[in-house]
Amino acid sequence: FFYDYQTFISGKEKQIEPLRDLYKKTTKSNKDSTKLLLDKMSVIDKEVKDYKLNFIKDNPETFVAKLFKAMEDPEVPEAPLLPGGKKDTTFAYRYYKAHFFDNIDFADDRLLRTPIFHTKIKQYMDKLTAQMPDSINVAADYLAIKAKANQEVFKYIVYWLTYTYESSNIMGMDAVFVHMVEKYYQTKQAFWVDSTQLYKITNRAFTLKPLLLGKKAPAINMVDSTGKSISL
Repeated sequence: FFYDYQTFISGKEKQIEPLRDLYKKTTKSNKDSTKLLLDKMSVIDKEVKDYKLNFIKDNPETFVAKLFKAMEDPEVPEAPLLPGGKKDTTFAYRYYKAHFFDNIDFADDRLLRTPIFHTKIKQYMDKLTAQMPDSINVAADYLAIKAKANQEVFKYIVYWLTYTYESSNIMGMDAVFVHMVEKYYQTKQAFWVDSTQLYKITNRAFTLKPLLLGKKAPAINMVDSTGKSISL
């Protein structure tokens, strides 16, 4: 099934590639030519979409059908009007984010072995979540709850989030690492780590917690040249 799709999509790529190249070379002033090219590309795009939709309809129980569904982004409906009569400008973002994982089956760990699952998770965390630790923590917990449908998926999500924010080069993201350790490792939900690993990771979180951005720095006492202890 998947090989048939690859063959089909390869043929469609050969059809659309010269159209894309021609579109890039066509000047914006030539509206008739650009519209003609866009229409032709739209027809090919629709053929690919219809192929997937028909396959899902005819073979709903196959993994390939699940894969096709996972590839799709949510379609955002028309934004509703606010009481004043204006359109809600935040609706598209909020709807897209709320329905981003509608077509992902978190209970099926086979998706972990595809490039789709990781890409979706990363996009959700990097592009759809405000890049502040408190917002990231909420998003991380949201994913972890969804991932509880399958042990392997849960392990992947929690481990990836923990490692990603522990090793982040962005100042302040260690707060996410501390949150993950406190919520999932200290509570014994991280079933894949042994006692030695658990000790190391919790000890690192305990060390970092009082040093996070916004925390009052711990007192540091040092001895001056006269031997007197001074609090810095």
